[in-house]
Amino acid sequence: MNLFGISFPNKIKNTDQLYFDIQHGHFNPSDHSLTKGTILGTNTYFNIFSLHQYLKYTTLEQLILELSGNGAFHLKVIQQDIIHPENQTILYTDSCILSANHSFSIPICYQCDNKDSVLFFTLEALEDSCYFLGGFYKTESAILPSVCKLAMVICTYNREEYVYSNLKTICSDIFDRPDSPIKDDLEIFIVDNGKSLQNQWSDHPQIHYYQNKNLGGSGGFTRGMLEVLQSQTQFSHILLCDDDITLDADVLVKNIQFLKIQKKEAKHIYLAGSMLYIDRPCTQHEAGARWDGINYKPIPVKPLLELNHPEDVLKNETEVSVDYAGWGYLCFPVSEINENNLPLPLFVKWDDTEFALRNHAQCITLNGIGFWHPSYQSNYSPTLTYYDIRNSFVINACLGIPNHFKKRKLTKFFFANLVYGNLAMVKCILWAINDYLYGIRFFQTTDGQKNHQKLQNMLKAIQTIPKHTKKEKMLCSFKSLFSLNFWHYTFYWFRLVIQFVFTHNKIDQQFKQQQLQICNIHFWKELLKED
Repeated sequence: MNLFGISFPNKIKNTDQLYFDIQHGHFNPSDHSLTKGTILGTNTYFNIFSLHQYLKYTTLEQLILELSGNGAFHLKVIQQDIIHPENQTILYTDSCILSANHSFSIPICYQCDNKDSVLFFTLEALEDSCYFLGGFYKTESAILPSVCKLAMVICTYNREEYVYSNLKTICSDIFDRPDSPIKDDLEIFIVDNGKSLQNQWSDHPQIHYYQNKNLGGSGGFTRGMLEVLQSQTQFSHILLCDDDITLDADVLVKNIQFLKIQKKEAKHIYLAGSMLYIDRPCTQHEAGARWDGINYKPIPVKPLLELNHPEDVLKNETEVSVDYAGWGYLCFPVSEINENNLPLPLFVKWDDTEFALRNHAQCITLNGIGFWHPSYQSNYSPTLTYYDIRNSFVINACLGIPNHFKKRKLTKFFFANLVYGNLAMVKCILWAINDYLYGIRFFQTTDGQKNHQKLQNMLKAIQTIPKHTKKEKMLCSFKSLFSLNFWHYTFYWFRLVIQFVFTHNKIDQQFKQQQLQICNIHFWKELLKED
Protein backbone atom coordinates (compact mmCIF):
# COMPACT_ATOMS: atom_id res chain seq x y z
CA MET A 1 0.00 0.00 0.00
CA ASN A 2 1.35 3.40 -1.04
CA LEU A 3 1.23 5.21 2.28
CA PHE A 4 3.06 8.51 1.88
CA GLY A 5 4.28 9.87 -1.45
CA ILE A 6 7.14 12.31 -1.93
CA SER A 7 5.69 15.63 -3.07
CA PHE A 8 7.28 18.03 -5.52
CA PRO A 9 6.99 21.85 -5.65
CA ASN A 10 3.76 23.07 -7.19
CA LYS A 11 2.42 26.32 -8.67
CA ILE A 12 2.88 28.37 -5.47
CA LYS A 13 5.93 30.59 -5.82
CA ASN A 14 8.74 30.53 -3.26
CA THR A 15 7.72 27.19 -1.73
CA ASP A 16 10.52 24.91 -2.99
CA GLN A 17 12.03 24.67 0.50
CA LEU A 18 8.76 23.27 1.86
CA TYR A 19 9.42 20.21 -0.31
CA PHE A 20 13.20 19.67 -0.41
CA ASP A 21 16.16 20.80 1.64
CA ILE A 22 18.99 21.32 -0.85
CA GLN A 23 22.03 21.06 1.38
CA HIS A 24 24.52 21.45 -1.46
CA GLY A 25 24.48 21.96 -5.22
CA HIS A 26 21.45 22.53 -7.45
CA PHE A 27 18.12 20.78 -7.97
CA ASN A 28 15.84 21.83 -10.82
CA PRO A 29 12.21 21.23 -9.72
CA SER A 30 10.85 21.60 -13.26
CA ASP A 31 12.71 18.59 -14.72
CA HIS A 32 13.86 17.02 -11.40
CA SER A 33 17.54 17.09 -12.40
CA LEU A 34 20.47 17.28 -9.99
CA THR A 35 24.00 18.35 -10.74
CA LYS A 36 26.88 16.22 -9.49
CA GLY A 37 27.44 16.66 -5.76
CA THR A 38 23.93 17.95 -5.06
CA ILE A 39 22.46 16.68 -1.77
CA LEU A 40 18.68 16.66 -1.58
CA GLY A 41 16.95 16.09 1.76
CA THR A 42 13.33 15.34 2.63
CA ASN A 43 13.47 16.74 6.16
CA THR A 44 10.88 19.29 5.05
CA TYR A 45 7.28 20.24 5.78
CA PHE A 46 5.68 18.28 2.94
CA ASN A 47 8.05 15.29 2.84
CA ILE A 48 9.16 14.45 6.36
CA PHE A 49 7.57 11.21 7.58
CA SER A 50 5.96 11.68 11.01
CA LEU A 51 6.83 8.24 12.32
CA HIS A 52 5.69 8.93 15.88
CA GLN A 53 2.21 9.93 14.65
CA TYR A 54 1.88 6.84 12.47
CA LEU A 55 2.97 4.56 15.31
CA LYS A 56 0.51 6.20 17.69
CA TYR A 57 -2.57 6.45 15.49
CA THR A 58 -2.20 3.72 12.84
CA THR A 59 -1.55 -0.02 12.54
CA LEU A 60 1.80 0.56 10.82
CA GLU A 61 4.09 -2.43 11.36
CA GLN A 62 6.65 -2.31 8.56
CA LEU A 63 7.81 0.36 6.19
CA ILE A 64 9.45 0.25 2.79
CA LEU A 65 10.98 3.17 0.90
CA GLU A 66 10.64 3.00 -2.87
CA LEU A 67 12.43 5.47 -5.16
CA SER A 68 12.59 6.09 -8.89
CA GLY A 69 14.93 8.23 -10.93
CA ASN A 70 17.89 8.04 -13.23
CA GLY A 71 21.55 7.94 -12.28
CA ALA A 72 23.93 7.06 -9.49
CA PHE A 73 23.18 8.33 -5.98
CA HIS A 74 24.25 7.89 -2.41
CA LEU A 75 21.19 7.27 -0.24
CA LYS A 76 20.91 7.82 3.51
CA VAL A 77 17.77 7.07 5.52
CA ILE A 78 17.73 8.84 8.88
CA GLN A 79 15.59 8.54 12.01
CA GLN A 80 15.67 11.77 14.03
CA ASP A 81 14.47 12.51 17.55
CA ILE A 82 12.05 15.46 17.59
CA ILE A 83 12.79 16.39 21.21
CA HIS A 84 16.57 16.14 20.83
CA PRO A 85 17.21 16.78 17.11
CA GLU A 86 20.92 16.15 17.51
CA ASN A 87 20.07 12.48 18.12
CA GLN A 88 20.04 10.97 14.64
CA THR A 89 20.31 7.33 13.68
CA ILE A 90 21.36 6.38 10.17
CA LEU A 91 19.16 3.41 9.26
CA TYR A 92 20.61 2.92 5.80
CA THR A 93 23.57 4.33 3.88
CA ASP A 94 24.81 3.03 0.54
CA SER A 95 25.22 3.85 -3.13
CA CYS A 96 22.34 3.00 -5.43
CA ILE A 97 21.45 3.20 -9.09
CA LEU A 98 18.02 4.64 -9.82
CA SER A 99 16.21 3.77 -13.01
CA ALA A 100 12.97 5.08 -14.44
CA ASN A 101 12.07 1.55 -15.54
CA HIS A 102 12.85 -0.25 -12.29
CA SER A 103 12.16 1.26 -8.89
CA PHE A 104 14.66 0.90 -6.06
CA SER A 105 13.22 -0.22 -2.72
CA ILE A 106 14.58 -0.95 0.73
CA PRO A 107 12.92 -2.01 3.99
CA ILE A 108 13.29 0.55 6.76
CA CYS A 109 14.18 -1.00 10.09
CA TYR A 110 13.21 1.92 12.31
CA GLN A 111 13.84 1.87 16.04
CA CYS A 112 10.52 1.23 17.77
CA ASP A 113 11.81 2.31 21.17
CA ASN A 114 12.19 5.91 19.96
CA LYS A 115 8.52 6.83 19.73
CA ASP A 116 9.18 10.59 19.36
CA SER A 117 10.92 10.52 16.01
CA VAL A 118 10.62 11.22 12.30
CA LEU A 119 12.08 9.69 9.17
CA PHE A 120 13.67 11.36 6.18
CA PHE A 121 16.26 10.54 3.56
CA THR A 122 18.99 12.32 1.63
CA LEU A 123 20.11 11.67 -1.94
CA GLU A 124 23.51 12.77 -3.16
CA ALA A 125 24.02 12.83 -6.94
CA LEU A 126 27.26 10.99 -7.77
CA GLU A 127 27.34 12.08 -11.42
CA ASP A 128 25.95 14.74 -13.71
CA SER A 129 22.57 14.32 -15.38
CA CYS A 130 21.01 12.62 -12.39
CA TYR A 131 17.23 12.75 -12.05
CA PHE A 132 15.08 12.12 -8.99
CA LEU A 133 11.61 11.30 -10.33
CA GLY A 134 9.78 10.42 -7.14
CA GLY A 135 9.19 7.93 -4.40
CA PHE A 136 6.99 6.89 -1.55
CA TYR A 137 6.86 5.08 1.75
CA LYS A 138 4.70 1.97 1.56
CA THR A 139 3.59 -0.71 3.95
CA GLU A 140 2.86 -4.39 3.39
CA SER A 141 1.30 -5.12 6.74
CA ALA A 142 -0.80 -8.23 7.23
CA ILE A 143 -3.54 -5.99 8.64
CA LEU A 144 -5.84 -5.06 5.76
CA PRO A 145 -6.50 -1.34 5.34
CA SER A 146 -9.94 0.01 6.23
CA VAL A 147 -12.31 1.29 3.60
CA CYS A 148 -12.07 5.07 3.52
CA LYS A 149 -14.56 7.07 1.50
CA LEU A 150 -14.05 10.80 1.87
CA ALA A 151 -16.65 13.47 1.11
CA MET A 152 -14.94 16.82 0.51
CA VAL A 153 -17.37 19.70 1.14
CA ILE A 154 -16.46 23.10 -0.31
CA CYS A 155 -18.66 26.02 0.74
CA THR A 156 -18.27 29.01 -1.58
CA TYR A 157 -19.57 32.53 -2.07
CA ASN A 158 -18.42 34.43 -5.16
CA ARG A 159 -14.90 33.01 -5.19
CA GLU A 160 -15.07 31.28 -8.53
CA GLU A 161 -11.34 31.56 -9.34
CA TYR A 162 -10.24 29.62 -6.24
CA VAL A 163 -12.87 26.90 -6.68
CA TYR A 164 -12.14 26.36 -10.37
CA SER A 165 -8.40 26.24 -9.66
CA ASN A 166 -8.65 23.68 -6.84
CA LEU A 167 -11.04 21.47 -8.78
CA LYS A 168 -8.79 21.59 -11.83
CA THR A 169 -5.87 20.46 -9.65
CA ILE A 170 -7.84 17.64 -8.03
CA CYS A 171 -9.19 16.41 -11.37
CA SER A 172 -5.80 16.39 -13.09
CA ASP A 173 -3.81 14.98 -10.15
CA ILE A 174 -6.35 12.51 -8.75
CA PHE A 175 -9.51 11.76 -10.74
CA ASP A 176 -7.82 11.69 -14.16
CA ARG A 177 -4.81 9.64 -13.04
CA PRO A 178 -5.31 5.86 -13.28
CA ASP A 179 -2.40 5.30 -10.86
CA SER A 180 -3.76 7.58 -8.13
CA PRO A 181 -4.27 5.47 -4.98
CA ILE A 182 -7.35 7.51 -3.96
CA LYS A 183 -9.11 8.20 -7.27
CA ASP A 184 -12.08 6.04 -6.17
CA ASP A 185 -12.00 7.13 -2.51
CA LEU A 186 -12.95 10.80 -2.93
CA GLU A 187 -16.07 12.73 -3.91
CA ILE A 188 -16.57 16.48 -3.86
CA PHE A 189 -19.68 18.38 -2.75
CA ILE A 190 -19.72 22.04 -3.84
CA VAL A 191 -22.24 24.24 -2.01
CA ASP A 192 -22.61 27.55 -3.83
CA ASN A 193 -24.08 30.21 -1.53
CA GLY A 194 -23.54 32.89 -4.16
CA LYS A 195 -25.11 30.87 -7.00
CA SER A 196 -22.38 32.26 -9.23
CA LEU A 197 -20.53 29.14 -10.42
CA GLN A 198 -21.10 27.60 -13.80
CA ASN A 199 -21.86 23.93 -13.16
CA GLN A 200 -19.19 22.36 -15.35
CA TRP A 201 -19.33 19.05 -13.51
CA SER A 202 -22.88 17.81 -14.14
CA ASP A 203 -21.53 14.73 -15.95
CA HIS A 204 -18.78 14.00 -13.41
CA PRO A 205 -19.80 11.13 -11.11
CA GLN A 206 -17.55 12.31 -8.27
CA ILE A 207 -18.37 16.02 -8.23
CA HIS A 208 -21.76 17.21 -6.93
CA TYR A 209 -22.96 20.82 -7.18
CA TYR A 210 -25.69 22.50 -5.12
CA GLN A 211 -26.93 26.06 -5.20
CA ASN A 212 -27.77 27.21 -1.69
CA LYS A 213 -29.43 30.02 0.19
CA ASN A 214 -26.76 32.37 1.53
CA LEU A 215 -26.59 31.48 5.21
CA GLY A 216 -22.85 31.99 5.41
CA GLY A 217 -20.30 29.30 6.11
CA SER A 218 -22.53 27.75 8.78
CA GLY A 219 -25.36 27.29 6.31
CA GLY A 220 -23.16 26.18 3.44
CA PHE A 221 -21.26 23.55 5.40
CA THR A 222 -24.45 22.33 7.08
CA ARG A 223 -26.07 21.91 3.64
CA GLY A 224 -23.00 19.93 2.60
CA MET A 225 -23.21 17.75 5.70
CA LEU A 226 -26.88 17.02 5.03
CA GLU A 227 -26.16 16.08 1.41
CA VAL A 228 -23.42 13.73 2.57
CA LEU A 229 -25.70 12.10 5.17
CA GLN A 230 -28.44 11.65 2.57
CA SER A 231 -26.13 10.40 -0.19
CA GLN A 232 -26.51 6.88 -1.52
CA THR A 233 -22.76 6.47 -1.05
CA GLN A 234 -21.75 5.49 2.47
CA PHE A 235 -18.96 7.89 3.38
CA SER A 236 -16.62 7.20 6.28
CA HIS A 237 -15.22 10.73 6.59
CA ILE A 238 -16.08 14.29 5.72
CA LEU A 239 -13.61 17.05 4.86
CA LEU A 240 -14.69 20.68 5.23
CA CYS A 241 -12.77 23.17 3.07
CA ASP A 242 -13.01 26.93 2.63
CA ASP A 243 -13.41 28.20 -0.89
CA ASP A 244 -10.39 30.51 -0.79
CA ILE A 245 -7.71 27.99 0.13
CA THR A 246 -4.94 26.83 -2.18
CA LEU A 247 -4.31 23.12 -1.91
CA ASP A 248 -1.66 20.65 -3.09
CA ALA A 249 -3.53 17.52 -4.23
CA ASP A 250 -0.91 15.31 -2.55
CA VAL A 251 -2.33 16.49 0.78
CA LEU A 252 -5.57 14.66 0.02
CA VAL A 253 -3.66 11.49 -0.87
CA LYS A 254 -1.68 11.54 2.39
CA ASN A 255 -4.85 12.29 4.35
CA ILE A 256 -6.87 9.39 2.93
CA GLN A 257 -4.02 6.87 3.09
CA PHE A 258 -3.44 7.78 6.73
CA LEU A 259 -7.13 7.16 7.50
CA LYS A 260 -7.06 3.73 5.84
CA ILE A 261 -4.71 2.31 8.47
CA GLN A 262 -6.04 4.11 11.55
CA LYS A 263 -6.24 2.09 14.74
CA LYS A 264 -9.78 1.36 15.92
CA GLU A 265 -9.20 3.37 19.07
CA ALA A 266 -8.17 6.38 16.95
CA LYS A 267 -11.16 6.34 14.57
CA HIS A 268 -12.70 9.37 16.31
CA ILE A 269 -9.86 11.81 15.70
CA TYR A 270 -10.19 15.02 13.70
CA LEU A 271 -7.33 15.52 11.23
CA ALA A 272 -6.73 19.23 10.77
CA GLY A 273 -4.75 20.96 8.08
CA SER A 274 -2.24 23.57 9.17
CA MET A 275 -2.83 27.01 7.70
CA LEU A 276 0.01 28.80 5.93
CA TYR A 277 -0.18 32.39 4.68
CA ILE A 278 -0.57 32.70 0.92
CA ASP A 279 1.44 35.95 0.88
CA ARG A 280 4.17 34.40 3.08
CA PRO A 281 3.84 30.82 1.88
CA CYS A 282 6.42 29.30 4.22
CA THR A 283 4.99 30.90 7.37
CA GLN A 284 2.44 29.01 9.44
CA HIS A 285 -0.52 30.88 10.88
CA GLU A 286 -1.61 28.00 13.09
CA ALA A 287 -1.75 24.24 13.47
CA GLY A 288 -5.12 24.22 15.19
CA ALA A 289 -6.06 26.54 18.03
CA ARG A 290 -7.33 26.77 21.60
CA TRP A 291 -10.36 28.82 22.62
CA ASP A 292 -9.76 31.36 25.39
CA GLY A 293 -13.36 31.88 26.46
CA ILE A 294 -12.38 34.17 29.32
CA ASN A 295 -10.84 36.69 26.92
CA TYR A 296 -13.06 35.87 23.92
CA LYS A 297 -10.31 34.99 21.52
CA PRO A 298 -8.58 32.05 19.88
CA ILE A 299 -4.99 31.17 20.70
CA PRO A 300 -3.21 29.86 17.59
CA VAL A 301 -1.11 26.75 18.14
CA LYS A 302 2.46 26.88 16.77
CA PRO A 303 2.05 30.29 15.11
CA LEU A 304 4.67 31.94 12.89
CA LEU A 305 6.84 28.87 12.42
CA GLU A 306 8.99 29.26 9.31
CA LEU A 307 8.44 25.87 7.75
CA ASN A 308 11.19 26.29 5.18
CA HIS A 309 13.59 25.76 8.10
CA PRO A 310 14.14 22.11 9.17
CA GLU A 311 14.36 23.10 12.83
CA ASP A 312 10.86 24.63 12.71
CA VAL A 313 9.56 21.57 10.88
CA LEU A 314 10.66 19.52 13.90
CA LYS A 315 9.01 21.99 16.30
CA ASN A 316 5.83 21.47 14.29
CA GLU A 317 6.05 17.73 15.04
CA THR A 318 5.53 18.12 18.78
CA GLU A 319 1.99 17.23 19.88
CA VAL A 320 0.20 20.09 21.60
CA SER A 321 -3.32 20.20 23.01
CA VAL A 322 -5.72 21.62 20.40
CA ASP A 323 -9.37 22.59 21.12
CA TYR A 324 -10.46 23.04 17.55
CA ALA A 325 -9.36 23.64 13.99
CA GLY A 326 -10.91 25.93 11.42
CA TRP A 327 -12.98 24.76 8.49
CA GLY A 328 -10.27 25.82 6.09
CA TYR A 329 -9.34 22.13 6.11
CA LEU A 330 -10.80 19.78 8.69
CA CYS A 331 -11.40 16.04 8.25
CA PHE A 332 -13.43 13.97 10.70
CA PRO A 333 -15.64 10.85 10.78
CA VAL A 334 -19.15 11.19 9.37
CA SER A 335 -20.34 9.52 12.58
CA GLU A 336 -19.61 12.81 14.38
CA ILE A 337 -22.64 14.41 12.72
CA ASN A 338 -26.27 13.35 12.95
CA GLU A 339 -29.76 14.84 12.79
CA ASN A 340 -29.41 16.43 16.22
CA ASN A 341 -25.77 17.44 16.02
CA LEU A 342 -25.30 19.99 13.26
CA PRO A 343 -23.56 23.39 13.41
CA LEU A 344 -25.20 26.42 15.02
CA PRO A 345 -26.61 28.99 12.52
CA LEU A 346 -23.94 31.60 13.27
CA PHE A 347 -23.45 32.58 9.59
CA VAL A 348 -19.68 33.14 9.96
CA LYS A 349 -17.11 33.40 12.79
CA TRP A 350 -16.65 30.83 15.53
CA ASP A 351 -19.11 28.29 14.10
CA ASP A 352 -16.17 25.90 13.64
CA THR A 353 -14.97 26.60 17.19
CA GLU A 354 -18.34 25.87 18.78
CA PHE A 355 -18.89 22.69 16.76
CA ALA A 356 -15.53 21.20 17.73
CA LEU A 357 -15.83 22.16 21.41
CA ARG A 358 -19.38 20.83 21.63
CA ASN A 359 -18.18 17.49 20.25
CA HIS A 360 -15.03 17.39 22.41
CA ALA A 361 -13.03 16.97 19.21
CA GLN A 362 -9.60 15.39 19.50
CA CYS A 363 -7.75 17.31 16.80
CA ILE A 364 -4.35 16.31 15.50
CA THR A 365 -2.13 17.83 12.84
CA LEU A 366 0.54 16.27 10.65
CA ASN A 367 3.41 17.87 8.80
CA GLY A 368 2.45 17.65 5.14
CA ILE A 369 -1.29 18.14 5.76
CA GLY A 370 -1.68 21.86 5.18
CA PHE A 371 -3.03 24.58 2.93
CA TRP A 372 -2.49 28.20 2.02
CA HIS A 373 -5.01 30.89 2.93
CA PRO A 374 -5.16 34.70 2.72
CA SER A 375 -4.31 36.53 5.92
CA TYR A 376 -7.34 37.12 8.14
CA GLN A 377 -6.13 40.62 8.93
CA SER A 378 -6.64 41.59 5.29
CA ASN A 379 -10.36 40.72 5.63
CA TYR A 380 -11.12 42.79 8.75
CA SER A 381 -14.40 44.72 8.43
CA PRO A 382 -17.38 46.06 10.42
CA THR A 383 -19.42 43.11 9.17
CA LEU A 384 -17.00 40.57 10.62
CA THR A 385 -16.87 42.61 13.84
CA TYR A 386 -20.63 42.14 14.20
CA TYR A 387 -20.38 38.35 13.82
CA ASP A 388 -17.26 38.18 15.97
CA ILE A 389 -18.86 39.95 18.95
CA ARG A 390 -22.31 38.36 18.70
CA ASN A 391 -21.06 34.83 18.15
CA SER A 392 -18.34 34.91 20.81
CA PHE A 393 -21.00 35.69 23.42
CA VAL A 394 -23.23 32.93 22.02
CA ILE A 395 -20.61 30.16 21.99
CA ASN A 396 -19.44 31.00 25.50
CA ALA A 397 -23.07 30.73 26.62
CA CYS A 398 -23.53 27.38 24.85
CA LEU A 399 -20.31 26.03 26.33
CA GLY A 400 -21.15 27.19 29.85
CA ILE A 401 -18.35 29.76 29.99
CA PRO A 402 -19.52 32.87 31.93
CA ASN A 403 -19.85 35.99 29.79
CA HIS A 404 -18.31 39.14 31.28
CA PHE A 405 -18.85 42.45 29.54
CA LYS A 406 -15.73 44.02 31.03
CA LYS A 407 -13.46 41.18 29.89
CA ARG A 408 -14.80 41.42 26.32
CA LYS A 409 -13.05 44.86 26.31
CA LEU A 410 -15.65 46.50 24.12
CA THR A 411 -16.01 49.86 25.89
CA LYS A 412 -12.69 51.27 24.73
CA PHE A 413 -13.20 49.82 21.24
CA PHE A 414 -16.71 51.29 21.00
CA PHE A 415 -15.80 54.82 22.12
CA ALA A 416 -12.61 54.91 20.05
CA ASN A 417 -14.72 54.30 16.94
CA LEU A 418 -17.44 56.68 18.10
CA VAL A 419 -15.19 59.68 18.70
CA TYR A 420 -13.45 59.17 15.36
CA GLY A 421 -16.81 59.05 13.58
CA ASN A 422 -16.60 55.43 12.46
CA LEU A 423 -20.36 54.91 12.64
CA ALA A 424 -20.23 51.68 10.62
CA MET A 425 -18.19 49.99 13.34
CA VAL A 426 -20.25 51.65 16.09
CA LYS A 427 -23.53 50.33 14.71
CA CYS A 428 -22.12 46.83 14.17
CA ILE A 429 -20.96 46.68 17.80
CA LEU A 430 -24.37 47.78 19.06
CA TRP A 431 -26.27 45.41 16.78
CA ALA A 432 -24.09 42.48 17.86
CA ILE A 433 -24.74 43.03 21.58
CA ASN A 434 -28.45 43.68 21.00
CA ASP A 435 -28.90 40.48 18.95
CA TYR A 436 -27.12 38.39 21.58
CA LEU A 437 -29.33 39.89 24.30
CA TYR A 438 -32.39 38.83 22.33
CA GLY A 439 -31.40 35.29 23.24
CA ILE A 440 -32.01 32.08 21.36
CA ARG A 441 -35.24 33.58 19.96
CA PHE A 442 -33.09 35.69 17.66
CA PHE A 443 -31.90 32.60 15.78
CA GLN A 444 -35.33 30.96 15.91
CA THR A 445 -37.09 33.95 14.36
CA THR A 446 -34.41 35.55 12.15
CA ASP A 447 -33.53 34.57 8.60
CA GLY A 448 -29.74 34.70 8.46
CA GLN A 449 -29.69 35.72 4.80
CA LYS A 450 -32.09 38.63 5.37
CA ASN A 451 -30.25 39.70 8.51
CA HIS A 452 -26.96 39.75 6.60
CA GLN A 453 -28.52 41.77 3.79
CA LYS A 454 -29.97 44.21 6.33
CA LEU A 455 -26.49 44.61 7.79
CA GLN A 456 -24.98 45.26 4.35
CA ASN A 457 -27.68 47.82 3.50
CA MET A 458 -27.02 49.66 6.75
CA LEU A 459 -23.30 49.82 6.04
CA LYS A 460 -23.86 51.09 2.48
CA ALA A 461 -25.90 53.99 3.85
CA ILE A 462 -23.03 55.13 6.06
CA GLN A 463 -20.34 57.27 4.51
CA THR A 464 -16.93 55.62 4.73
CA ILE A 465 -14.51 57.75 6.69
CA PRO A 466 -11.01 58.34 5.34
CA LYS A 467 -7.91 57.50 7.32
CA HIS A 468 -6.99 60.33 9.67
CA THR A 469 -3.64 61.67 10.79
CA LYS A 470 -3.04 61.94 14.53
CA LYS A 471 -3.89 65.66 14.44
CA GLU A 472 -7.10 64.98 12.51
CA LYS A 473 -8.11 62.31 14.99
CA MET A 474 -7.75 64.76 17.87
CA LEU A 475 -9.92 67.25 15.98
CA CYS A 476 -12.54 64.56 15.30
CA SER A 477 -12.56 63.64 18.98
CA PHE A 478 -13.18 67.23 19.98
CA LYS A 479 -15.93 67.78 17.41
CA SER A 480 -17.71 64.53 18.25
CA LEU A 481 -18.39 65.70 21.82
CA PHE A 482 -20.71 68.38 20.42
CA SER A 483 -22.51 66.12 17.95
CA LEU A 484 -25.97 64.59 18.43
CA ASN A 485 -24.64 61.28 17.11
CA PHE A 486 -22.14 60.99 19.95
CA TRP A 487 -24.73 61.41 22.68
CA HIS A 488 -27.36 59.33 20.88
CA TYR A 489 -25.04 56.32 20.57
CA THR A 490 -23.57 56.87 24.05
CA PHE A 491 -27.08 56.66 25.52
CA TYR A 492 -27.79 53.51 23.47
CA TRP A 493 -24.51 52.02 24.66
CA PHE A 494 -25.19 52.48 28.36
CA ARG A 495 -28.74 51.16 27.93
CA LEU A 496 -27.31 47.95 26.44
CA VAL A 497 -24.67 47.68 29.17
CA ILE A 498 -27.32 47.89 31.89
CA GLN A 499 -29.48 45.35 30.06
CA PHE A 500 -26.45 43.04 29.74
CA VAL A 501 -25.63 43.23 33.43
CA PHE A 502 -29.16 42.31 34.53
CA THR A 503 -30.09 39.71 31.90
CA HIS A 504 -26.99 37.93 30.56
CA ASN A 505 -27.02 35.11 33.14
CA LYS A 506 -30.58 34.20 32.16
CA ILE A 507 -29.75 34.44 28.44
CA ASP A 508 -26.62 32.31 28.84
CA GLN A 509 -28.63 29.66 30.66
CA GLN A 510 -31.20 29.73 27.87
CA PHE A 511 -28.56 29.14 25.18
CA LYS A 512 -26.98 26.36 27.22
CA GLN A 513 -30.26 24.51 27.76
CA GLN A 514 -31.95 25.10 24.39
CA GLN A 515 -29.11 25.12 21.85
CA LEU A 516 -30.22 21.76 20.40
CA GLN A 517 -33.33 23.53 19.11
CA ILE A 518 -31.18 25.41 16.58
CA CYS A 519 -28.75 22.71 15.49
CA ASN A 520 -31.08 19.89 14.47
CA ILE A 521 -32.12 18.76 11.02
CA HIS A 522 -35.71 20.03 11.27
CA PHE A 523 -34.60 23.55 12.17
CA TRP A 524 -31.99 23.59 9.39
CA LYS A 525 -34.31 22.26 6.69
CA GLU A 526 -36.73 25.11 7.42
CA LEU A 527 -33.90 27.63 7.46
CA LEU A 528 -32.44 26.38 4.17
CA LYS A 529 -35.73 26.69 2.31
CA GLU A 530 -35.57 29.27 -0.46
CA ASP A 531 -38.06 32.16 -0.24
